[in-house]
Amino acid sequence: MSAQAAYTPATLTPTDEQFEIQTAGDRTVIVQANAGAAKTTTLALRIGEALAQGVPPERILVLTYTRPACLAMSRALARIEVPAEQVRRLRIQTFEQFAREVLLGLEKQPVPLKPTPEDIAPCVWQAVQRLDLGVEPDIVETFLQVSLRLKGNLRRDLLLWDGEAITPESAEDLLGVDHRLLRLFAAYEDIRRPPGDGSDRPLFRGESDATYDLARLLADPETDTPLHEMARWPRDVEELLVDEMHDLNLAMFTILKALLQTRPSRFCGVGDFDQVVHQTAGAEQRFMDAQVDLGPGRRVRLYPLTATRRFGPQLASLAGRLTDKKYASECAHKTQVSCRGYDADASPGGVDEVVAAVQAWHDAQGGRMDGLAVVLRHPHQSVPIENALLRHGFAYRTLGFNSYLLQPEVLLVRALLAVASHDFSQLAAESTRRELVRAVVSFCDVRLSFLDSEGESPQARLESAIASVARDASLLEPFFEHQVLTRGDPARVGRLRAAIDVARRVEGPAMFPAFLDALQMGHLANQVFVEKQRRADALAYLAGLGHAARQHRSAADFFASLNRAENQLTTSASARNDARRAANLRKKTLTLATGVAVKGLEFDHVVLPCLAQGEFPARLSGSKTEERNLFYVGITRARQALTLLVDRRQPSEFIARAGLTPT
Repeated sequence: MSAQAAYTPATLTPTDEQFEIQTAGDRTVIVQANAGAAKTTTLALRIGEALAQGVPPERILVLTYTRPACLAMSRALARIEVPAEQVRRLRIQTFEQFAREVLLGLEKQPVPLKPTPEDIAPCVWQAVQRLDLGVEPDIVETFLQVSLRLKGNLRRDLLLWDGEAITPESAEDLLGVDHRLLRLFAAYEDIRRPPGDGSDRPLFRGESDATYDLARLLADPETDTPLHEMARWPRDVEELLVDEMHDLNLAMFTILKALLQTRPSRFCGVGDFDQVVHQTAGAEQRFMDAQVDLGPGRRVRLYPLTATRRFGPQLASLAGRLTDKKYASECAHKTQVSCRGYDADASPGGVDEVVAAVQAWHDAQGGRMDGLAVVLRHPHQSVPIENALLRHGFAYRTLGFNSYLLQPEVLLVRALLAVASHDFSQLAAESTRRELVRAVVSFCDVRLSFLDSEGESPQARLESAIASVARDASLLEPFFEHQVLTRGDPARVGRLRAAIDVARRVEGPAMFPAFLDALQMGHLANQVFVEKQRRADALAYLAGLGHAARQHRSAADFFASLNRAENQLTTSASARNDARRAANLRKKTLTLATGVAVKGLEFDHVVLPCLAQGEFPARLSGSKTEERNLFYVGITRARQALTLLVDRRQPSEFIARAGLTPT
């Protein structure tokens, strides 16, 4: 590239740092950035420069860790006026999407996905039984965490390829893993990829498995599938770019290095060490060092991207105190930082303060709300906030999680209330009925009867039931009576019948607590959900529901209120089919999101509620560093205003660390 920029967007004047990166002639560039320093926009400028220099869009590949980062990249390209037609022709993918696509060329058919821990758990238990390990508390969650790390860092595979014997005594020293979990990993992988079956295609894939499978294929010294036999491996990439490079693990790095060895393309990767939130998946900072080995003849040139243009000096100073590093701001506007205390008994999570902040922003912006985001540490914290927003007529979208109204444990409650009130007609949304069937079958361990043939698989029977109920809401009642209550696990069905009986007999504020006691939801959550945090979320969702239920006289009244709330969301969503209505709706809609989901995004005003010790940082988190990084991500999304809502009795430790005092 030349020192004279070929691409000069009218909408943006690059900083000196950005200009250097945009026009750098170095073949291999790594950018070490601060949050708010516009690293995604800087990558977009690099892409705009390549396009202006004549590189075809099809020969530009952008890889990221998460889907939101892909979205952020597309938005950044639009902001700097790269034509939409060119953006559509670019290849912007997560590493996992890229790996699935390449492997599909070898495997010919898509491999079934098991996206959740609950989907994978039966296969883990099958491996446990093979090894006769016995039942230990939370062994599935522990195994999945270990598995994610082993697949991300490839250390077990590297040792085996080097001929290293991993003994029970050396497993902990060599891999940091208990030898029983290492045996379980091997047994599980034999179930996922049966040895000696004559097929290279696994039976299923879970989280990050495509990245792991492709990395193994590329790194295994005895592989019989070289790159030239991979039909879908890109061979004409001229510009390779990586966003969120701080979250790279060895499996991803293996793929990146193979791409760079395929063709002498230019490379630019950007990242921020303080935004690492995937250490459990093997993320390592060393891949962003100047000494990193990206292949023969590739000398890495490091570029800084330090000064933020997103937010003003006050927030930059706060971020610097939190991360113990210098943080400059070249922002033309100030960013107001407000730190307010709340009484958790009177205002759970600071919900009243959230509504006040939302209302004030609404009034100041003339009703425009798309610049406002409420960022949560846990999805369950949305319950009182969603109820309050609906009550006050504020439209919202969720990012990184579904509305609490559509969480499986809440759908189970809604199904039972429907049975109790003999009213399934209010479950009007087809998508809701689909997910309700899935939730009930999962929670009740229902063995569905066959429709056409006894040879139908359980999955085929489930999909058939879902399709029938989705078409006709009136089929929900016979489905519940003849499938759930007669073919479910007897102990669980007994609890369901007891809860239904309570909903029919008890009225007033006592109804819902008695309903949950009969249902024994804590026991059900332990049986269904794999992760401790997810079980805690389930109970917190229902506690939030209990708070809402106190305002209703009967189960039927409460059931109707939940359906009205969902109808408000559904009505808003339906407007998205009309381009003009969709554009108007977006302007009036605020965002409810998790901290992980807003990585790479930015908003005019960010509100962080529920800042209590044990909530943020989370009590069940395994890494204080990742918790701090998540908090850092959350606060640095703000452009004009940041509002922190802090529990007065148990303030988050991050507040003092940032040098703040709640008012």
